[in-house]
Amino acid sequence: GRIYEGRHSREYWNGAQPTSDNAAGQVISGGHALYHNAGTMGIALLGNFTSVAPTSAARSSLINLLTWAAGTHGINPTGATTYVNPVNGYVRTTHNIAGHRDYNQTGCPGQRLYALLPSIRASVASLVNHWPVEVYNPPRTMSFAAGTHIGYRFTLSGTITAYKPFTLSSPSSAPVIQRASVPNRSGDWYYIKAGVWAGYWIAASSTAVVGPAPPAVVGESYRPWRPLTLAAGAYTGYRFGTSGNIIGSRAATLGAPAMVPTTEKSTIPNRPGNWYYVTAGTWSGYWIGEQSTMSLGTLPMARFHSSFTGGIAPLTVAFTNTSITYGSASWAWDLDSNGSIDSTAKSPTFTYTEPGTYSVTLTASDGLGSDAEAKTDFITVRPQQEGTYVPLAPARVLDSRFGTGLSGPFTAHAPRIFQVAGTGGVPANAVAVTGTLTVTGQNNGGYAYLGPDPAALPPSSTLNFPAGDTRATGVTVALGPGGTLSATVGGATSAHLVFDVTGYFVPDGSGSTYLAVPPARLVDTRIGTGLSGPFVAQAPRTFQVAGLGGVAA
Repeated sequence: GRIYEGRHSREYWNGAQPTSDNAAGQVISGGHALYHNAGTMGIALLGNFTSVAPTSAARSSLINLLTWAAGTHGINPTGATTYVNPVNGYVRTTHNIAGHRDYNQTGCPGQRLYALLPSIRASVASLVNHWPVEVYNPPRTMSFAAGTHIGYRFTLSGTITAYKPFTLSSPSSAPVIQRASVPNRSGDWYYIKAGVWAGYWIAASSTAVVGPAPPAVVGESYRPWRPLTLAAGAYTGYRFGTSGNIIGSRAATLGAPAMVPTTEKSTIPNRPGNWYYVTAGTWSGYWIGEQSTMSLGTLPMARFHSSFTGGIAPLTVAFTNTSITYGSASWAWDLDSNGSIDSTAKSPTFTYTEPGTYSVTLTASDGLGSDAEAKTDFITVRPQQEGTYVPLAPARVLDSRFGTGLSGPFTAHAPRIFQVAGTGGVPANAVAVTGTLTVTGQNNGGYAYLGPDPAALPPSSTLNFPAGDTRATGVTVALGPGGTLSATVGGATSAHLVFDVTGYFVPDGSGSTYLAVPPARLVDTRIGTGLSGPFVAQAPRTFQVAGLGGVAA
């Protein structure tokens, strides 16, 4: 019949009752039920109770321990609740006093002991409610006027076993979890959960008044979790006590929209609005209040983005699948808005050979259902244009150091567009230009990309560079819509770009002609594109150009 408590390694003799969890009224998280440890209390009876019932002493001690836990925390011994693991989001509805097999696939605690649980629950209820009692969960608040108040402990018949006077110099309050009529004592008595009189009963009076019940908690549990999308901005997560008092907080600012998983939406006592419980990331284990800058999604959630949204035919676009799914998933892509499935790959690559505007739809499916994201007129493919070349004296149209074209350094993978047609001697109807691209002031090695359309992760590079060394290269490049060019820097997190035009192409029929194609990599000896392996000194090597990368045969 001994009771062993793990936190303090303290044993309880026959008939003795535990007096607290720890000094702060908290319990430890054990390893008693897989996926269900956090927020539950595990009690182990020593023995094998498959065919033998526990001894009367063991059963008595178990009932005493459960009575103390139920009374201390305001738990209904014969009731049931929906348990939500605050760490991993697992949800299960079962008895407040349950067997191991109610949570996991196991024979524990043995059939003979498991069969006794209904009578054990009833015994605990009779002891917790040995006086007419009302249990408060969450607790209510007893407000004390300044002065002397006395807390008492009683036997079942109402005999005083201990008392604790204390004088308050100013008004104060304490949480109460039970109201009772104590035998042979007049009036209502309230059981104090924390503070000076924790574990004592205090009678209601004109100087000790119990407040109303907090608003009823209304909530939803999500199994599995649901994605909560937060817009860029500042958010604060909170941890609350049972009466809604703040016991912890964590503030952070999002520089870009982000998704966090949530397993529960609930009202919080004495707190306005709805709150979401976050289970991973910056605010894991915290509640975030509902606001207009967030949206709650469902699983699956289809999402994607692409390497390009426009360009010159033939245009090869890489699609990146960022969908959120539960368990195994399948994908269906309509990439050219013809209503048929073009790919079932998770993240496909597709080449658009004909000019036009294309919508793209991704359908994501998993064991919970399906979701589709459709982006109308998402890809714009422009035709190739022939042009006559006109040389120019070099003219600077971009210098981010001094605000020509664009101002301030480039940052990694952030495309920036600048105007070319109509500047530096380039006419408004130009379709392509030649020039020199220079990188300077870079803080790290990397690459620069120059092309007609923005690309955060471009498929090729125009200029590769080391850290701290100014580098330049000649380019011939098609212009984008409105006579613009887009530049991207990768590798370096800060670099300046300079672009000088040396000529342009216009769509008239005289002179040398030029057919613009999007940038395409034809040689990369590192990975075997065109040629394989490094070049060595004075060893010429030939590679194919015609028929590749949009170049006519």
